[in-house]
Amino acid sequence: MRRFAPRSLAFLGKRAYAAMMEVQGVQWGRQPVPVTGIATWVLPNPSGLNRSFTVEALVRAYSELRIALES
Repeated sequence: MRRFAPRSLAFLGKRAYAAMMEVQGVQWGRQPVPVTGIATWVLPNPSGLNRSFTVEALVRAYSELRIALES
């Protein structure tokens, strides 16, 4: 991540982010602590196996990231 310096980083699902950052109680959306200085987001996985999110909720979550990237 330091080498390529992306503007944003997104994790699909809370589990990977929580394990990497060694935190609990992860919330959806932009995270308060950036990863190596990179704005970091935790988004719901769009997999069809993830039935706990409606299409509208997925669109809302990913739209927040898109809006942040455009600004």
